[in-house]
Amino acid sequence: MTQQDILQALSHVQEPDLRKDLVSLGMVKDIVIEKSAVSFTIVLTTPACPLKELIRRDCENAIHEYFDASVAVLIKFTANTSTNRHDGQMLLAKVKNIIAVVSGKGGVGKTSVAAATGLRCAELGYKT
Repeated sequence: MTQQDILQALSHVQEPDLRKDLVSLGMVKDIVIEKSAVSFTIVLTTPACPLKELIRRDCENAIHEYFDASVAVLIKFTANTSTNRHDGQMLLAKVKNIIAVVSGKGGVGKTSVAAATGLRCAELGYKT
């Protein structure tokens, strides 16, 4: 059982939303093999990934199918929240704070809240 074997087994596990395998997406890190146990880290796309347990189960099944059901599998999850999406440049020059107004459904007054917040910030002398 080598790191390459582990990667081969996990290359059959798809990230459910992105529909590509975890290995080609670069989501498998820190593989450690000890006797009949393997541990590794899966780097999720978001810390609150709702599909984490599905991914865990699929990884465990892939390892057990590729090797043996007796292999102990320990999976650590982390999330890459500090991606460099702006190539080192300031995204919004001279902007110190951003206020976002969001909701999971429509018709709850987001526009009204955003307008009232903008007006109040302008009254306080903030740039809007």
